Amino acid sequence: MWVLFSLLSALTMAMVNILDKFILTRLARRPIIPLLILVAMGLVPLPFIFIGKGIPPLSAAVVVPAVAAAAAFTLSTLLYFEAALREEISRVVPLSYLSPLFVSLLAALFLGEVFQPQKYLGVALLVAGALLISSRNRLSLRPGRAFWLMVLSAVFLAGYFTLTKRLLAEVDFWSAFALVRLAMFILLVPFYVIHRKETAMVLRTQSRRVLMTMALSEVLALTALLLGTVAMSVGPVTLVAALSSVQPFFVLSFALFLSHFFPAVLREETAVRILGFKLLAIVLIVLGALLIT
Repeated sequence: MWVLFSLLSALTMAMVNILDKFILTRLARRPIIPLLILVAMGLVPLPFIFIGKGIPPLSAAVVVPAVAAAAAFTLSTLLYFEAALREEISRVVPLSYLSPLFVSLLAALFLGEVFQPQKYLGVALLVAGALLISSRNRLSLRPGRAFWLMVLSAVFLAGYFTLTKRLLAEVDFWSAFALVRLAMFILLVPFYVIHRKETAMVLRTQSRRVLMTMALSEVLALTALLLGTVAMSVGPVTLVAALSSVQPFFVLSFALFLSHFFPAVLREETAVRILGFKLLAIVLIVLGALLIT
């Protein structure tokens, strides 16, 4: 079941990637603003979760990993946005898929998750396939500031996975999901105060289309995070994180569909050479998935 939930999480997050491209083209110059809006939207389901499941005992074993996971996820997102502003997005996005490598290291050190060599080969193939499918026609990464920002983003994302897995040892996945989202909002409260006027202006001036897209993106992101949390609650976090690397395959599929039927919304290169290059990446991803499952 953890494989199914991992794949569903990747599929849903791929939809978020497509929607976020629309959002960031309008708000990318101030990435903290869409982050603040999206995190605030993420509070909507929390009362229903806490009413239905109750508030878990807030011991140090629960609060510390929840707050740390929230901080890690927030920092990972902000670093990604900052890198995207400094470099071509096609050079930035592939580097987010370095996170499974860091997850495998952190999980081995702190959670005792150690596997047979073929499992780690599967992780490597998934990451390699993700890097290839996210690039244009070759990997051409210059280790500038954006490169190191994305490496740090991948490290923090790996920390989020590992800390969430630790939190799941204390509470159920519904409570873990809700506590991390609440902690993200609390951590960002100073930024809501600092950017309150700018955030209010964005909400007033943006079209209903943009705001509805942001709402849909957040609903899907919450769904993806919940599915990922469920997967981590029943499966090894190293392999759950590795399977998230199939996300670029879903992104490519959605992009090709939109490019063919709705070119005004999104265009995707469909040259034979480029598609062949991406097909090789898909083969690597499938082989990696087979090895780890």
